[in-house]
Amino acid sequence: MYALIALDISPKVINKVLLQNFLQEIEKYKTQGTNTSKIFESLWLLDLENGMSFLRNMLNEADHYKISYKVSFLENKPVFIT
Repeated sequence: MYALIALDISPKVINKVLLQNFLQEIEKYKTQGTNTSKIFESLWLLDLENGMSFLRNMLNEADHYKISYKVSFLENKPVFIT
């Protein structure tokens, strides 16, 4: 199972300094989820088989920085076309 997390990091919602602080905080947890992919600064894909701790920490930090987010749970890993 996978989780796709979309963060609302538009400049109207959060300033650049707070955004950088948030991103630095969640990067230090990234090793907890070996199959964690940052697709964009605002979009992350987590393999929940080993990424539940990272998901919990990321959402806690988002709450701390007052960043809105949406989480979609997916049965299979999505394929992104760029």
